[in-house]
Amino acid sequence: MAILKLRDEGVLSLTDPVSMFIPELAFLTYLTGDATPITIYNLLTMTAGFPEDNPWGDRFLDITDESLLEQVSQGISFSSIPSQQYEYSNLGYGLLGYIISRVSGISFQDFISLNILISSFSMATQKHSGNRTRKTQHTERDASDVKSPVLYQLKKIW
Repeated sequence: MAILKLRDEGVLSLTDPVSMFIPELAFLTYLTGDATPITIYNLLTMTAGFPEDNPWGDRFLDITDESLLEQVSQGISFSSIPSQQYEYSNLGYGLLGYIISRVSGISFQDFISLNILISSFSMATQKHSGNRTRKTQHTERDASDVKSPVLYQLKKIW
């Protein structure tokens, strides 16, 4: 949902090469010389050509962006060329999280909280109350003492 939201906002396109956002991927060695570069669409649809990596997901649930980029810089193996075959890849979704963080300027977790969870909660609350145009009584000044962007947005909603 986050990538599609950024696409809808015109921040990126699903056909953008991933190396546009992660320059370390510009120097990948693909299985064939005529392989197309990996796109955001390939990462979303598990068609980037990465081998299945279920154990990777378990070991790297809390990996930092720096560690992810270090892993990428050491090289990525391929099981097929991009766009040719589906194969589940946690690495692909990890790279999508990094892209979301990079283009939004906030952490992936904060982006999801602010743009997906809080937005959905707010819409559900408004629908439940029967008042779709409900205005908040709080002002931005009311939330100025809160340091976290997520808590700041929550205070603004209520």
